[in-house]
Amino acid sequence: MRIIWITFILAFLVACQPQAEQIVQRSIAAHGLDQLQTLDSLSYQKTTQVYDSTAQVTKTIHQDHTIYWNPFIYEIRTPGDSTLQVYRQIEDKIEVEQYGAVIQDTLLQQKAETALATAYFVFWQPFKLDDSKAVFTYVGTETLFNGEVVHAVEVAYPNDPSTDEWAFLFDVDSYLNLGYRVRHNDKLSLIINESFTERAGIPIVVEKRSSYLVLEDLDSIRIQADYLYDLN
Repeated sequence: MRIIWITFILAFLVACQPQAEQIVQRSIAAHGLDQLQTLDSLSYQKTTQVYDSTAQVTKTIHQDHTIYWNPFIYEIRTPGDSTLQVYRQIEDKIEVEQYGAVIQDTLLQQKAETALATAYFVFWQPFKLDDSKAVFTYVGTETLFNGEVVHAVEVAYPNDPSTDEWAFLFDVDSYLNLGYRVRHNDKLSLIINESFTERAGIPIVVEKRSSYLVLEDLDSIRIQADYLYDLN
């Protein structure tokens, strides 16, 4: 009888656990999927501040991002000391441009492809999680160092050769995506979405996020970078 009761309780607890896919879909709806589907284009300025181990700013990077959806065109323009570099994706084609001239350099094109894919994946969360290739696992509720209580959902891409490990964090009440953890090259980072832009006609997208280097206990942290997004 005891085994039966234990089995029943475990089954009940499992049944009460929120489903990872449901959390993701609720988050996508909360961020304004309807508004996203009506957008023809969007542009914004991104400012990145990089910090050293003493929390001093060591580098500031300014970029202009422009996206068109039909046809799909995504550009990242980065002014530099000696050049204006543009990474551009037109449907499946990748281009690298410097001061108006397209550069035929395979390594530079590969770098551009990675930069474009990463920037697009990160900015358009949680919408990019609506992917048939993704596998979701519910981890449980967690309390972040800033006091926010979140649902943690691990996201894996079995067919992706990358070894990065992702876990996305969703507010337990609003289901807004409050950030994510990613393990990349044996380094664990916690990215917190500090604030969002809420403007009529566009989805709820991040206005500021901060990246922290963390240890396994998630308690020992230091800031690595800030990312500011200014929508036009």
